[in-house]
Amino acid sequence: MMMGMVMVVDGGDGRKLNELMDLIVVIVVASVIIPIFAIAVSIFVRFSFAAMFGIAVAALGMLSTIATGLAIDAYGPISDNAGGIAEMADLSHRIRE
Repeated sequence: MMMGMVMVVDGGDGRKLNELMDLIVVIVVASVIIPIFAIAVSIFVRFSFAAMFGIAVAALGMLSTIATGLAIDAYGPISDNAGGIAEMADLSHRIRE
């Protein structure tokens, strides 16, 4: 009899985790849908103003940010590894600045 009660209580704890997972899914879906709608609106506005040339200009504008984003993403782990090496080598804190 006691074992059945424990299982029911454990099931209640799982419900809290399920609600948290639902919240995470909503946040992830919202973070994906908002940029998709922004891109769709941008394409529609550009097409209504300048036809295919407007879409080409909008695409180039979006593509021009890729190089900066990739450089920032690639530089983060490199600087983090360098900081870790400096700490392990017991270098002064001025090195990290």
